[in-house]
Amino acid sequence: MNTPQTTILTAETVLHTLRQHPELFTEYDIKTLALFGSTARNQATETSDLDLLSNSTIHQHLEAIWD
Repeated sequence: MNTPQTTILTAETVLHTLRQHPELFTEYDIKTLALFGSTARNQATETSDLDLLSNSTIHQHLEAIWD
């Protein structure tokens, strides 16, 4: 039986992916986006989450989606 391979994210991979999708910054009116935590320090493990902090003017829209 094949075990799925786990990819551990690096800061470089996350930032590269974000740079490939500038339309998301416009679509969600993201003014700034900060990567922090273990991924930013390149210390992520298989169980790490992805920590992003954003400054956007659409937080009310997102709250409606999450509720």
